[in-house]
Amino acid sequence: MIIDYLYTVGAQGDCYSVIEDVYDNILDNPLFYKRELRLTKDQLISEPYVKHFSNKLALVENEDRNYFYLNEVVRAEEIVRETVTTLLEREDHPTARALK
Repeated sequence: MIIDYLYTVGAQGDCYSVIEDVYDNILDNPLFYKRELRLTKDQLISEPYVKHFSNKLALVENEDRNYFYLNEVVRAEEIVRETVTTLLEREDHPTARALK
């Protein structure tokens, strides 16, 4: 459910979701066993759950909020960061316009 939700918000342009929104989505989901669901936000970010999700999801903890990212999005952001950093650190290349 969390992965599907993150794909949905990703299609709308967001790379992550705050835990509160993930949790609300879980509660709003029309599951047939909803009456038996006793999940709290704190449990959602507790070690057993985070460990279970770790193959597909990353929990990013911030000072004031926690976020879920898809691991594939985290890796894509790392690639972009590494590429931009490499380009910024290399020497400038002269362009045809600069040579005139």
